Amino acid sequence: MREVHTQKKCGTCGEDLICPKCGTSSPSGSNFSNWIRAQPIDYSIQDIDYVVHDFKRGWFMTLEEKCYGAMPSKPQLDTHFMVYQMLKHSNGMDLKTMRGVRKADYRGHHIVSFEKTSPADSAWVSIDGKKYNTARLLKLFEDGSVK
Repeated sequence: MREVHTQKKCGTCGEDLICPKCGTSSPSGSNFSNWIRAQPIDYSIQDIDYVVHDFKRGWFMTLEEKCYGAMPSKPQLDTHFMVYQMLKHSNGMDLKTMRGVRKADYRGHHIVSFEKTSPADSAWVSIDGKKYNTARLLKLFEDGSVK
C-alpha cells in the first residue's frame, strides 16, 4: 500500500501538526483524498484546487495552490497540462449552463504559490513561477489574466 506522505503544517512555523490527544501526525487533504492516495494502485492521482468562474462575463480558469514556495510534482504537472490542453481546445464551444447555452472562455491553468500559507502571511505570491504582490493575485481573479 502506498503511504500518504504529506502532512498538515503549522501556519506560523511550518512544523507538522500533531494531535495533542494521541500524538499522531495529521495528513493534509480530506479523508477521501488521503484514503484514495493510500490505495494499492499503479497510477497517479491529483486534484485541481480551484476553478475560478466569472459566470457574468463567461470565463473560467483552473488554479493549483502551493504553500511555502512549493511547486507541483512532475506527475501533477503532466496531468494538469493534459487537462489544460483539453480545456484550451474547447474554447469557444457552446455549453449548456444553468443560465442557458453560453460560450466557454477558458483562461488557463495557473500555479499559485505563497511564501508561507496564504496572501495574509506572505510577502509575495508566485503565479506561474513569477513573484507578485497580493494586488496582482486579485487582478488575476478580476480579469483571468497574468499579463
